[in-house]
Amino acid sequence: MSIFAKFNNKVDKDQLEKDMAEAKDNQGGDFKEIPVGNYEVEVEKIECKETKKGDPMVSIWFNILAGDYKGCKLFYNQVLQVNSKNLGWQMNKVIDFVDTLGTEIENVNQSDLEVLETWLNDVFDKIEELGLEYELEFGKDKKDFDTYKILEVFED
Repeated sequence: MSIFAKFNNKVDKDQLEKDMAEAKDNQGGDFKEIPVGNYEVEVEKIECKETKKGDPMVSIWFNILAGDYKGCKLFYNQVLQVNSKNLGWQMNKVIDFVDTLGTEIENVNQSDLEVLETWLNDVFDKIEELGLEYELEFGKDKKDFDTYKILEVFED
């Protein structure tokens, strides 16, 4: 008996065929590489999640709203290495960037990860409430890491 045979009953074959056809039509889900430049974006999601190594990470998803890359995503990800001397720098990097998103919500306790998560959720809620959009400068640093800078905030 095939190893995969026992999984056949768990698969909706009609849906799988549709999903496979859609993936093929969309080039297998390959993402366009976004070149360095300025983009009009909206924040699609701000989430706190765990990396494969078990470290907390802040992830901000930007959706490009105009131009050749309309509909493509940019992902701001910052790992917070809790057992590292770099944690303070990493936390400040997140807080400083999120402060530029135009919500004016103050993070009152910058050394508490749970407070940080609540603050990030509040910031995202405010972004949605105000309908904020941004001009984002997407770049690369000397080590070819992605860089993000908010140049302008647009409000509905």
